[in-house]
Amino acid sequence: MKLACWLRPILSLTFFFLQATANVAVDTLVPYAKYRNYSYSYFIVSMNYLIPYLRINVYFTKDDRPVIYKNFQLDPLDFTNLSKATRIEDLNYEELKQLVFSKSSQTLAFDTSILGLDELLDLVRDREMERLPTAPLFLNVMPKQSKNTPIPLLADELIYTLKKNFNLSVRMIFSDDKLLIKELEKRRTEIPVGVAIRSFRNISLSKPSCLGFYNVQRN
Repeated sequence: MKLACWLRPILSLTFFFLQATANVAVDTLVPYAKYRNYSYSYFIVSMNYLIPYLRINVYFTKDDRPVIYKNFQLDPLDFTNLSKATRIEDLNYEELKQLVFSKSSQTLAFDTSILGLDELLDLVRDREMERLPTAPLFLNVMPKQSKNTPIPLLADELIYTLKKNFNLSVRMIFSDDKLLIKELEKRRTEIPVGVAIRSFRNISLSKPSCLGFYNVQRN
């Protein structure tokens, strides 16, 4: 039974990444591909077109709020009022929200700034309540490069955001930082967590993964 417990999530992960590889060529042809990646618009349209999953990069602001973006560093081409590349962790949440998307990529009229993780979770929860299509979320969490905030505090902030904006869409949490994974394990998230996978040779899952990949149960 113990072997089966570990084998199930590994097989699910294999399917997940094979599915991701198979969808790369198709992704540029679907309607949501024209929208700014990691934007509110992209998530809405991709869910409407039944995207099979969403893998989300999560970064922390200077005041430790989790936000979502394609990279740890903001690209000035993405914003009208940003003159140089700036790390997300060097700006407070309110400062980040004041940055306005440029016209370099398409967005819906109301979609003007970076999303907080809580806003994405709210979007998914609202769509679930309205019985609209959603997608499983796989969170790839990046700690601050400067290490000026202790990892346990970042883990607390992430768990607080997930609990405050609770829904069943978050299927797994990844991170390159093993210390962050250990801190999440201590907090018994009831969401599978594991070290981010670079190849199938170094799959590493934490014990909560025994809950199953697509069947995470919450009390």
